[in-house]
Amino acid sequence: MTSPTEQPASKSDIDSLAKIVNDLRSSMDRNQLSLTVPEDSQQRTLSEVLVLVRSEAMQIERSRRMAVLGKDGELKERNTSTYRAYNVHWKMLEAAFGTRLIHTITSDEITSVTNQAAIRAIETSNIRRAKKEARGVATTPSNGSRARNMCIDAAKAIWLKAESIGATKSNPTGKIKRSRNSKSKRHGLTAFQLEELFNLAATGGNDPLLDHTILWTLSEAACRRGGVINLKLGDINRERQTITLFEKNDSDSEQPITLALLERLLAIAKQRGSTKPSDPVFLQLPTARTNYSRRVTGKVFDTLFARLKSEITWSRELDISAHWVRHTTLTFVERTFGAAVAQKYARHKGGNVTADYTDADIAEVAHALEVLTNTRHPLAQADPRFIGTTK
Repeated sequence: MTSPTEQPASKSDIDSLAKIVNDLRSSMDRNQLSLTVPEDSQQRTLSEVLVLVRSEAMQIERSRRMAVLGKDGELKERNTSTYRAYNVHWKMLEAAFGTRLIHTITSDEITSVTNQAAIRAIETSNIRRAKKEARGVATTPSNGSRARNMCIDAAKAIWLKAESIGATKSNPTGKIKRSRNSKSKRHGLTAFQLEELFNLAATGGNDPLLDHTILWTLSEAACRRGGVINLKLGDINRERQTITLFEKNDSDSEQPITLALLERLLAIAKQRGSTKPSDPVFLQLPTARTNYSRRVTGKVFDTLFARLKSEITWSRELDISAHWVRHTTLTFVERTFGAAVAQKYARHKGGNVTADYTDADIAEVAHALEVLTNTRHPLAQADPRFIGTTK
């Protein structure tokens, strides 16, 4: 009820106020829309953005030191690394949303595809497990977490590109939580187990010298398969008694080795025809079909460890691989010299500021190698901390 001095608002006043409120709401809606929706000229479908992502990813693959180009100068997808892994999930995302404008795709929709990637990985894993168990090989069930996380990473690459070209003003992949990967059951092997592997590698198969040298390098340098495959004659430094390893992310690291292994690497490379610094160290024996030495591939590792597992019961039950040998060396180094030296030996990158402060140096790695192999290394013996500490 109004006081005697107040006049009720007229209809025109109410209409004017309503218009002001509506104009304000419309303005806020337009501002909010401008934060999320790009201009018409910048809008792109997921497939259109993916063309750019694939092109850039392939250029990165071509620039890798160990890129394998065909006679036509092209790089096949099967010879790529990250591109090949991501493209499996890019295809899934494109099948689901290829014709959609990328800024209209929600995090929930992307999550549904990442979950499907996990389901597919579990189904594939179950098929492989059944085959392995039929051969008496121990297996670990997959929960699909690695595939799901890889799908998330593949999606992030698309939306980051979309943001950079103005095709979207928001990135829904940032809202998707990654899955926790299942913990590996891999552990260090005993000295007896390692010796049994070495003895069998050196006494059987079609190329025991190559098999034994591969195991030796995996063990002493704690390298990955890629480190062996990518090793070239020019990567061996006799003066410093080291090799330069090119492994994950095309990174290079200098790794101390024993003089005995260095001489073996030089000998096997030259015996099989490597003479130039760019020639590979690890070569297969010539065959009747090829009549020349071919560089080692991942297939050589698969054949070697399949042979070891076929003849050694415990290795079959553990389902050992090249990474078991690397894991064994790094376990010894970590237990004996601590995490910082083990991280340097493994060529892992530091994950925080503290790790940068406590980063080990190459002399410490060389000293760890001395203790591991009971030999002396010039890089350790040149350091006052380690002179005369090894017989």
